[in-house]
Amino acid sequence: MAKKPNRWKHWRSTVINLGTIFVLLMAVSFLPADTSLSQIKDRGALKLCVPAGYPPFVTADPQHPGYDIELVQAVADKIGVRLAVNKMESIGRDFNPRNWMLSRGQCDMLAGGVADTVRMRNFMQTIPTDIQLGWMLLSPDGHIPQKGDQIFVIPGNTGLNRLELSGWLRNQGLNAQSISMKAGEIQVAQQVFTAIANGNVQGLVAENFTACSLLKAKGTETNVKASWVFSSETEKTDGQTSNSGVGETYSMALSLWKGDVTLKRAVEKALQQLDKDGKIAELREFYMGGSIICDN
Repeated sequence: MAKKPNRWKHWRSTVINLGTIFVLLMAVSFLPADTSLSQIKDRGALKLCVPAGYPPFVTADPQHPGYDIELVQAVADKIGVRLAVNKMESIGRDFNPRNWMLSRGQCDMLAGGVADTVRMRNFMQTIPTDIQLGWMLLSPDGHIPQKGDQIFVIPGNTGLNRLELSGWLRNQGLNAQSISMKAGEIQVAQQVFTAIANGNVQGLVAENFTACSLLKAKGTETNVKASWVFSSETEKTDGQTSNSGVGETYSMALSLWKGDVTLKRAVEKALQQLDKDGKIAELREFYMGGSIICDN
């Protein structure tokens, strides 16, 4: 007499798999709901952390506080809350954002020319924009400084990799002197372009919007030109090429804490509406002359 097939054995693995999926789905349903947006609405304020200064994204002018601040102000208006800005000196002191000493108590969002780098995405979730950030060189007629030349370096605030930049400077044999933007654009521009004109230094490396703001603040005509410091080969004036670049360009981003799903959706929806209404183009025209790069 033939032995009946064991139907349970045939279906057992399928039943176990379905049971496992059901248990996982039930477990997810018991996770606490994301209340990031409702908490902000209950509080009545969206807290934004920005660097102490980074034109044109963050300025000292209360009438025109900067592109990022006005953009997030418009987002807060769409959400229906006020904007509370917290300017922090710690932002940008290190290229690793985990060392910026940020907390949820201080900010719901982070802005101010923040680069959408891997380190930033590992720390917070980001909403990238089409505005590009990267290292830029200011030098006479755009010439690449030669080995042994003196140059100024402004480290910047956005989270671009300064160790990579330091390695490039060493490989190029350049003698770098770090300077700060604390004195303001006009004074720093005078210091930089006077030193270049006198031959004391042969250029400056800074984030592109910092370099561009110095060019605009120079006050007098100069032969100094801006050029990207790329990771690929860069053509020299004599037609030769040199593997002289460093890094790459990154999208500027608005950043939020990981897990704040409802807030991120609300911000993205507001940005879409602002783009459709023409508000983003209006801010970009005012603060950057319509440029998404600021490359001279």
